[in-house]
Amino acid sequence: MRERDGSLPEGQGRRGRRGRPGRPGRRWRLPPPGWRRAVALRRAAAGLLAVLALGLLAAPRVAPAGTPVLVAARDLAPGVALGPADVAVRTLPPELVPAGALAEPGAVAGR
Repeated sequence: MRERDGSLPEGQGRRGRRGRPGRPGRRWRLPPPGWRRAVALRRAAAGLLAVLALGLLAAPRVAPAGTPVLVAARDLAPGVALGPADVAVRTLPPELVPAGALAEPGAVAGR
């Protein structure tokens, strides 16, 4: 497709080859316009998310609101008298607390 004078027709450039002779290589392409801005925005977003994650990790934990309730601390055999070491205090949402639930470990002694 060369002209008689050795030049290429309008709109057709030279395609360089890369690698071994005789094998077509990868064409060099310019990045799309605005790619530097896109990369900078992605890096800035990643940095902001990392700072946010570290801030959330460092934030003090707020105790969950709820009602203290006694629960079994281990498997209990039937008919054995309970002691304060057999129960643990857990905080549950008010709507999950059954009627008559105990909150003090000393209240189960001998039951």
